[in-house]
Amino acid sequence: FRELAKLRLDDLVHTPSSGALDDFFSSSNERPIQEKPGKEAFVGRSSDEDEMRIKQLTNRDRVQNTQSLKHSDETVNSKSLSCIDVVQRCMELTNESLPSTVDVPASEEMTLALAAPMLKGGYRNQYMRFVALVGNALINRQNLLLPSIKWHEKDSHNTVPFEMLFDVEEWNRHKSLPKLVRFNQSIHHQWNPASTVFVGSCNNVIKYFKKPHRTSILNELKGVTQPYALGGAISGQPGNLWDFYRRRDKYGKTIDTADSSMTLQDFEEWVLSAMKPSQLVMDIVNSIRPKDQPYIALHPRVEPEMMEHAHCKEVKVRSVSLILEQVLAYEGFHNYTSMFVAVAMPQMMHKHHLHPRYPFHEEHKENLDTLTRIFSKGIDHPSGHSHINVWTAGESSLEERNVNPCMIQLLASIVNMELALEADVFVGTSVSTWSTSVWKIRHRRGMPNYEFTHDGIKQLDGLPPPFAC
Repeated sequence: FRELAKLRLDDLVHTPSSGALDDFFSSSNERPIQEKPGKEAFVGRSSDEDEMRIKQLTNRDRVQNTQSLKHSDETVNSKSLSCIDVVQRCMELTNESLPSTVDVPASEEMTLALAAPMLKGGYRNQYMRFVALVGNALINRQNLLLPSIKWHEKDSHNTVPFEMLFDVEEWNRHKSLPKLVRFNQSIHHQWNPASTVFVGSCNNVIKYFKKPHRTSILNELKGVTQPYALGGAISGQPGNLWDFYRRRDKYGKTIDTADSSMTLQDFEEWVLSAMKPSQLVMDIVNSIRPKDQPYIALHPRVEPEMMEHAHCKEVKVRSVSLILEQVLAYEGFHNYTSMFVAVAMPQMMHKHHLHPRYPFHEEHKENLDTLTRIFSKGIDHPSGHSHINVWTAGESSLEERNVNPCMIQLLASIVNMELALEADVFVGTSVSTWSTSVWKIRHRRGMPNYEFTHDGIKQLDGLPPPFAC
């Protein structure tokens, strides 16, 4: 997929008219637009010339040019990209296209912002980091700066605003959770709303995209308090969100505030209850989900990245055919005639994984052939009494609904999760954080959970064990 949608002129050169951001920009009318290294930059042009030039640039498949910040702390050398280049937000998702019903309270208290340019990893890993961010804000009695919380389109630099995916008003109705607040120049002046990162952190942000596991953005933000900064630290260092989550998930460390002490499980249930999907997400889910028909949701987790993953090899069930045999043989599932399979088909169909030299070529090809066949023809139940319609959602379904390509993988994961949460039965695997998350939410809702294993289908009683892979 292309990494960006088209840019509009306002996205590149428009400074908010409120005057609140004047301190971040030079008063000069010159707005340099950086081209590829070695090409002439267009500096000091009139606004009409700027507009004409930018209209030409918007026809390119990938954005090559963007506004260079005039603030000295946000300037990078000529061989580097600017922060707005690197933090390639979904540029069509401007304030005008965000949900109009979002009412974000102003902040007059301490505020915490995400220092990293985005939440990192697949959707579930991003969620885990978000839980850690909320936990830290709760412990320190801080609000959260809404525009700093950006979800990430995997395998790109595209970031998606929180409010495109989740209902901010619903979140803020939960009085005991940290509030999501709008940017306020007077108390958040160390954060730059144009680059959506902290003032002074741009060089590290660029390094972070190249080597995220070796770059700590927080190194240059010591003492920052307006707002406070967290996230983007190296593993093992203070401020690493993944470490905060894993210590509580694996070792049972509690989240302690002045008023209470709670386990991560209790806290996650609290957070999840506030994370209502946005209307955009629910409209897509409702257009895909079968009407008035019970269905099984299955998460086989056989995508190539999991086949290659080194951990928990002895637990993995790598064969889609074997998983389906177990589902069909389980007595409690015999009455279902509809099955949703949550799988990333674009990854399954990538040409690299179909090459004979790919280490798992035979297993992968067999899995892809099986999935392709059942999505096309369904499955005849071995008993001969019924035919099961098998369907998927994912990226192909979103493409059919003209979803912006700059967030299609991320949105596909969220839509798949909602479909799994609403299924009458969910069958997952303990080697996946995604399955574990679905199990936890469904347990809270009193819905049945199942796991496929080498020994067959097992029903989960109570909470699933902490993720250990």
